[in-house]
Amino acid sequence: MTTTSTAFLAIRRKNLVQHKQWMGRSYLVTFAFVSFRLASDLMKAGHILPDHERSAVLAWGCWALPHRR
Repeated sequence: MTTTSTAFLAIRRKNLVQHKQWMGRSYLVTFAFVSFRLASDLMKAGHILPDHERSAVLAWGCWALPHRR
């Protein structure tokens, strides 16, 4: 909610550059939760890594990997 609200305020202030940056962050935050759940379910079904290791790897990967440009 915070990232989307900040993007909304930026566009209301006609700050297109800041709006674009915050919308990208909003997408990243939202999609990180979706990709974490999907990858976790797939890895669990494939018996890949124990639960605690899988969660650590995915928590890092879902936030760090989308930042690459």
